Amino acid sequence: MEVMVFSVGLIKKVIVAIKTLVIIVMAKYLYLLMAVIGLIDFINKILSMTNILSGFIGKAVNVTFVTLLIAGSMVWSTGGAKAQVAGSIINPGFEDQATGTDKKVAAGWLPYEQGYKRVKAAHTGAWGITLQSDRSNPGTAGAYQRIDLQQGEIKPVQITGYIKGDRIVNQAGGWFGASLYAEIYLQDGSVVYWNSVPNFGTFGWRWIGFNTGTLAAVNQPIDHIFLVPILGDARGQAWFDDIAVKEHEPGVGVVTIMFDDGELSTYEEALPAMEKQGWQGSTAVITEMVDEDGFMGWEQLQALQRKGWEVVSHGITHEDLTTLSVNKVKQELNNSKRQLERKGLVVNHFALPFGAYNAEIMALGTKSYKSVRAYEQGSNPVGILPWEVKVHGVTTATDSATIADWVNEAKNKGQWIVIVYHKIAEMGDDAYFTTPSDLEEMLQTISDSGIEVVTYNQGWEKFGAL
Repeated sequence: MEVMVFSVGLIKKVIVAIKTLVIIVMAKYLYLLMAVIGLIDFINKILSMTNILSGFIGKAVNVTFVTLLIAGSMVWSTGGAKAQVAGSIINPGFEDQATGTDKKVAAGWLPYEQGYKRVKAAHTGAWGITLQSDRSNPGTAGAYQRIDLQQGEIKPVQITGYIKGDRIVNQAGGWFGASLYAEIYLQDGSVVYWNSVPNFGTFGWRWIGFNTGTLAAVNQPIDHIFLVPILGDARGQAWFDDIAVKEHEPGVGVVTIMFDDGELSTYEEALPAMEKQGWQGSTAVITEMVDEDGFMGWEQLQALQRKGWEVVSHGITHEDLTTLSVNKVKQELNNSKRQLERKGLVVNHFALPFGAYNAEIMALGTKSYKSVRAYEQGSNPVGILPWEVKVHGVTTATDSATIADWVNEAKNKGQWIVIVYHKIAEMGDDAYFTTPSDLEEMLQTISDSGIEVVTYNQGWEKFGAL
């Protein structure tokens, strides 16, 4: 009996020793494999940044840590036999099932928090994914993937996808909604966090996304991006499909000079100053103000178009569209365009009153216009999306040195800038007026720079959503 006990104990010890040896050997070769594919360096970077990232955006960052560490070591195995080309995205339309799993798991995509399901509900093809938050305990659900770019120079990256929603309701303090969220890792290890405009409510398939070139914080080449179709801190259900990541080469800088509101001073003061330089401008027109005192009439707008200027819709009433019903928003967008077109004016773009918008307004606007311009300050990289065109707004505080800085930035970064003026007059009732002499001085500054001046639509054709 004692011999039997001794033999069993010895066998157990031998088995444990063998298991330990196998684990050590496997760990050794797994480490070598990870080193070969560059993941050890990735994990070390993540770990070294723990103290920096924690607390930066609260819960979202803490959750991200866990999932990104997993992604760093596992994403290579989830795509079956497909190899990922640098800068590409695996299985963007979720058509491929992950090897060794059921149909609910898409190749190349790992679950984020509450995860996702691959389903037969698609924008194109047969498959997409759905994210659904627990209605009794709303949290965050998503799928994610690492895209390696390893840029040698700063290049704009366009991140887009299609989304559909059902009764999506934001929770207090939430900012994701249903959107595309990205963690953008720069070459020095710093991270930029961004998400597209959040979507709420019930809606059909719509195009969403953003361009990293619009983000001032992306001031270095990008090493890699973690991309997350997300339903964050919200109740409801969202579907995603046709995710795309497209890197663009920088363009050649150009500038558009634009005059908002359709005031009479655009014709009487801005037109002669622009003609002196041999340039054409663009004007955003409030249709119910046409022919009113202090505003241009139809004949003047038509004359501008004959001279090569562009007319952009600025709505019927210049009301804040975010305060209106959906039907009223549609009227502002569509009827203003029809009114202008009935007078023989070619209208391709919309300028939002007060720059106010949400995802619903942008989705409606881009059905009728090539772009919907807000009033957010900044420059526009190649691949700018229809709902994110930035401007440089001129006020009484703007001088020629500021204009020179804007123009130099456009030239150096290969971007399109839209400089927006309002009233051109010696006096105004707010900060949005420019004296005729200041306008001429600013235009001369632009001329001296040698940058090309184009209309808004010409700028869009060079830089927009390529």
